[in-house]
Amino acid sequence: PTLGQERYLLRKSTAIAAYKGLIDLYDRVQKLKHPELLNRADVLLALTSKDGLVSTKRTKTWLLENQQSNWQVLELEAKPQISNTHDHVLLDQAGLGESAWEELVSAVLRHFKPEAKKQEQESSQTAD
Repeated sequence: PTLGQERYLLRKSTAIAAYKGLIDLYDRVQKLKHPELLNRADVLLALTSKDGLVSTKRTKTWLLENQQSNWQVLELEAKPQISNTHDHVLLDQAGLGESAWEELVSAVLRHFKPEAKKQEQESSQTAD
């Protein structure tokens, strides 16, 4: 059984093997053997500040400990329009709330449109 919203579920329950896989992955990434390889990726990581399942603070600590300086963290203030999200549903406007959804969409577009990202960097440099 699950407490999640049915509209977001692939199955009505999660297999024990899936939890084991998640725990194994968690254990393997606690300290990366080659953090520089992962840091080559240009990553936008969206988190909600009150996520009931993923700790923003622990995620940021992991990024620092593993020298992931190329990762951009976007902290969103979720105000879900539906219940039982645990501030963990970043899939649509209903799960995140209108304002945070607009912020996420805007950040994703900037992230994947190099010209918009370059213009943003140039304008922040001229402001300094």
